[in-house]
Formats: sequence, structure tokens, C-alpha cells
Amino acid sequence: MTKEKLLRLKAGLLAGMLCLTMGACKREEDGETKENVETKSAAVFFVQGKALIYEEDYLITIEDDCYSIGDEIIVDNKLTLDNVNVQANNYTSPYALIYVYNDSTLNIENNSSINAKNEKSLSGGVIKTSKGQAGKVNITNSTLNFENTARGFVDGTINMKSSEVSMKGLANGINSSNAGLNLTVDNSDLTITNSIGSALKIDNSEVNVVNDSKLDLNKSLAGDIQFASKGTVTVDKSSELNVDKIKLDNSIKDTDLDNLIVSERNDFDIDDKGNVIKVNIMDTHFFCRCLESTDRRNGDISV
Repeated sequence: MTKEKLLRLKAGLLAGMLCLTMGACKREEDGETKENVETKSAAVFFVQGKALIYEEDYLITIEDDCYSIGDEIIVDNKLTLDNVNVQANNYTSPYALIYVYNDSTLNIENNSSINAKNEKSLSGGVIKTSKGQAGKVNITNSTLNFENTARGFVDGTINMKSSEVSMKGLANGINSSNAGLNLTVDNSDLTITNSIGSALKIDNSEVNVVNDSKLDLNKSLAGDIQFASKGTVTVDKSSELNVDKIKLDNSIKDTDLDNLIVSERNDFDIDDKGNVIKVNIMDTHFFCRCLESTDRRNGDISV
């Protein structure tokens, strides 16, 4: 590196308009896409609360503990990570590594990656929204790996498309406030393991797993799925949900699990300790149809 350039971004202002891309850095302003800073295959590194953007011939240091997209005043802003590598290690971020305010949008796309590990603050997380489902997070053809952070996602309308997301050893994997989360896993793999709390919290939340996707939740100390209130996890017949333990809070402890997990492929039940009993209904339907056909041929219906 032949020279060093220092750039300070205030959370919720320039950071909310920054877009790191292959070839050019662009931002959206008043509905128009405008050029910002030229980059070449930028890589972003968060080290001890600082973000280091390494470019081909110089270094930019951002001395904020997180990126904010919008703020309390800027209600609709957008940050796009296009073929960008974000590395965060041993960092402190009391709110979030990336905080999406109000109706703002975070796009992670085109082989981008975020690798966050060893967060030092207990109240933070990686990606959060400030206004529930109003904040949007779109993850397309990208990879996210979170390890030993406070939380992975908190609230938002989160759309995963052709991507892989892995969370390991978090305090909580994905959290939801009341009606704060709408998550779609589309042709993607989402794995959350070894959470200190729960892997996935449902609180009037909606989760949809579709198009050959896989949702793996296991080894969480407080239950892999925690239903704080009614909500729905819907899985289509091409996709798979693997879960070891489910916790129902007192307010819904008598709710039929079939009303909470709707799967075209499996039936789910739990024992008195929350251990999941999973039955492949595709195999059951096949067996029943064979039995019905045989009975009709024999003229003898018996069980």
C-alpha cells in the first residue's frame, strides 16, 4: 500500500449511503443512483471497533463501531454490498455491526460475504432493524458466517435467496420482537447451532422455507425454536426443517404444534421435555395408499 487515506463516517449519515461494489461505489439518494468513491474489489475489515476498507492501493479507516443505514430522521435509505468481503473479529458493537433504521434496506449480493466472530459486547449483534419488519435485509448469492457473537439477526423482513448462512455459539441466533420478523429461506441453507439461548425465536413471526432449502437448528441450550407466542414456520415439500428441541412459552403451551409448524413433508410433535418427534408424512402417505390398494383387492379392510 503506497498511501493511506482516512475517512470518518458518522453512523446514520454517510455510512447509510455507502455502497461498496466491484469497480465503483454507488449510493442511492432521492431515488437516483449516484457515484460516490471508486473502488476495486473492496474488502471491509472490522478490527477492534474500526472498519478497514482495503482497496488496491490505499486504505480507508472508518472509526465507527457499526454501520447505520439511515437514522431516526432518514427513514428510507439503502446500503448494497456487491461482491464485498466483510471481516469482523474481536469487535465491540453495542447496537449492531449493521443497523437498519426504519424502512431502510440492506442488500448483500453477488458473492459477498460477512464473517463476524468474537464480539466483545453482550448486547449487540450482527444485523438488526430498528422498526421490526419495516427494515429489509436481502441476501442473494452470498455467504454469511457468524461465530461467538451476541445475536445474528434481530427483526426485519429478511429474504435469503441462493445463499448460505451459518451461526455458531451465539447468545441467540435469530430474535424477534412481537411481529418483528418475517424470514424467507429460498433455495438456501440456514444453520444455527450451539446457541446459549435459542436458535430461532418466534413471536407472532413468519418463517417460510421454500425451493429446496434447508433449515438446521440444533444444540441450543434454551430450545432450538422458542415460540414466545403464536407464529408460523412453513416448510414446502421440497425443503427440510431439522430441529432437536422446541420450547413453548406458557401463553401457548397448549397450542397444537401443527398450527405452529406447517410442513408439507413432515409432522412434528414434542415430548414433555421438548424433544422433537419428526415423522415423514410422505412415507406415511405412501404406506397408507399401498395398504388401501391391497385391502380393496382382497375385499378385506383390517388394521
